[in-house]
Amino acid sequence: MNNTKLIGITGNIGSGKSVVANYLKSKSYFVLDADEIVSKIYDSSKYQKTKEKIKQILPECVKKGRLIKKCIKNIIFNNKEKKEQLESIIHPIVIDEIIKTQKKIKQNPKYNKSFAFFVVPLLYEKKLEYLFDEVWMIFAPTNICIKRIIKRDKINEDLVKKIMENQINPLEKVKKADKVIINDKDIESLYNQLDKLVP
Repeated sequence: MNNTKLIGITGNIGSGKSVVANYLKSKSYFVLDADEIVSKIYDSSKYQKTKEKIKQILPECVKKGRLIKKCIKNIIFNNKEKKEQLESIIHPIVIDEIIKTQKKIKQNPKYNKSFAFFVVPLLYEKKLEYLFDEVWMIFAPTNICIKRIIKRDKINEDLVKKIMENQINPLEKVKKADKVIINDKDIESLYNQLDKLVP
């Protein structure tokens, strides 16, 4: 077993979690993003049984046998029941994958970094703090997050706000987090904060 600290990174939509993850990867740290696990569930043949379950609850989001992510996003944020059904299928797989990966890292003598990072957007919403040694919160004001998401995902403001309504107020998360990284200026300011936390 090594002494690697397992860090959960969270933050509301548009706060800049992906930018932080890519910077940490560029410094050779291990980073696993929960959203990447979800993408694999939608796209990989490994999860065929899971996909069939999703197709049953969201048949309108199946095109030529494939699940359409944009359609899923539109429906689940307008339909609480379908959202809960989908999460009951996907979240246990994501949590299981995180735990398995953490064990591999802790048992890997070649991984000699101080930290390993796990990006989990709904970390507090799903009460997953217990999986990590520390939680680092990426914070940006709501108006900045909305602009970033409209630009990035080409979706309208109403949908962005609906997605945000399903997340705990970021200021509440700031109070709970072990470390808070503010991402409301330029990228250099963000990187400077990360450099102070991560050697």
